Amino acid sequence: MVAGEYTKKCLYCGRINAASSLSCAGCGASEFEFLPPSYIPQPQMALFPPPKAQMPVVQLPVAVRVLYCFFIGILIVLYWLVFATIFLVTVVAQPLAMAMYRAVPVVATLSRTPAPPGESLADGWRASVERYRAAPVWGKVLAPLIFVGSLVALFYLARS
Repeated sequence: MVAGEYTKKCLYCGRINAASSLSCAGCGASEFEFLPPSYIPQPQMALFPPPKAQMPVVQLPVAVRVLYCFFIGILIVLYWLVFATIFLVTVVAQPLAMAMYRAVPVVATLSRTPAPPGESLADGWRASVERYRAAPVWGKVLAPLIFVGSLVALFYLARS
């Protein structure tokens, strides 16, 4: 924003918004305090803090992880994938399903390697939510309905 432009300050979170905004970019509130045209806004904080440096993680022994994978991990991953697929069918839980699909190797092998910046489960969840918000309506509504319809059709075909 340029000095001389009327700005608005949110009464709830204190964020400085443009004069043309109808709701606060930080909290979504619609009540503002008008600031004088000579006000020069200070830089504002990002919505998400920068990632913190991660400590080195101690891995479990390879033998324990291999035994876990063959005796327990495969069974848990099968249930994990079933629940992720159920969540994928529902429109509301699609971001959770995508985060669950990304976590399958960790669930199967108990790998404790730190994720690269931007690839942790929380970052994956945020990215999935942003992709879901940006998706077109047919991708949010029509595609899951077609998927469920095809499953129902396969079920009835298998019965006859």
